[in-house]
Amino acid sequence: MEPQQRVSLVHRGEVRGVPWVAVRPEAGEPPSRQSVRCAVCDRTLIFTVHGVAATRRRRVQRLAAAWAGFALALSGLIGACTADPDRSGDLTGALALLLFGVLLGYVSAVAAAEEAGITGHGTGRPFPARHTVAVLPPRPADMPELVCPRCGHHEDSPWGSHLRDSYVREEYEAARERLAEHRCGEPGPE
Repeated sequence: MEPQQRVSLVHRGEVRGVPWVAVRPEAGEPPSRQSVRCAVCDRTLIFTVHGVAATRRRRVQRLAAAWAGFALALSGLIGACTADPDRSGDLTGALALLLFGVLLGYVSAVAAAEEAGITGHGTGRPFPARHTVAVLPPRPADMPELVCPRCGHHEDSPWGSHLRDSYVREEYEAARERLAEHRCGEPGPE
């Protein structure tokens, strides 16, 4: 996790998001608030960006909840296997504990895995939201930024672990062709 990290704001149902750089506050500083405009609904959204240490703490807390949930599920399973068949309350309680433990463990594990240290508008919660923020992995080494050396024109191409590799390659090649056809000073296709 970096102090400055490329993330993407993704609207529900969309594949490509709006990339932006989340600037994390220094250690000991309070969380910062940063705004980004959604390209789909054209709303300006304000997100709270937590520091590196705070994000790690949030991830550890969620992992602890996941392990606790799975421990409850295990005790519920043991209880269900050893329950007295004459006492239906024992079996019902054990199965309820098993179900609750599996649900708590799964939801907490998913939340820990998706923890980006950015909250707001449903992001960072373990249920689907209209807007989510995903951390973008570093750009692949064999796919450098496509920038015109004369005028600085930039051709964007998507990348990220949430996209198929073949799609990323196709879009990169298309962006490379657009850059090759680019004429400095002429507006590009909008």
